[in-house]
Amino acid sequence: MTKKILFLIIIIVSFSVSQQLFRSNTYGFEVTFPDKWEVKEGTTTMVAVVAKYGDYSSINIVVKENESIGNVTIEDINLEKFKDDLVMKYQSAFTNFKMVDYGKTTINYNNAIYFTYYCDIVDKILKAKQYFMFNNSRMYVISTGCLDSEAADYDSMFNDCVNSYKFTN
Repeated sequence: MTKKILFLIIIIVSFSVSQQLFRSNTYGFEVTFPDKWEVKEGTTTMVAVVAKYGDYSSINIVVKENESIGNVTIEDINLEKFKDDLVMKYQSAFTNFKMVDYGKTTINYNNAIYFTYYCDIVDKILKAKQYFMFNNSRMYVISTGCLDSEAADYDSMFNDCVNSYKFTN
């Protein structure tokens, strides 16, 4: 029994050491990325952070500030209309876009809308999942993506990262 407890403690310590915490005081959130991923803050307008591993695997968080968002909550959003608008936008932006799943979920007690889809990027099939949340007149979009052929390797890592996300304001 002592060996099992010791093994469990070693696993937990290894996991916590192999992560990198990113905090944005500007946008009021924090998230944990895998240790070996390259993390860049504020790469372009609205992109708060991008974490990449290799050429086709990434997690990024976009923050859109808009006073018209006001106190909008996920409960205020018509899911079907939101989905239809997003599908129309993405079909014009991506080759071979295909929505495969969508719905409402929670991330650290915050309500969110998620979309999972496939599209072609440079003649490769990309699997992506996006989460949309609202907080303090801002829309936050967490995007995860990798080659479909590598999705089984990354899904757990992506889920851990997304589930570590929390608002700090």
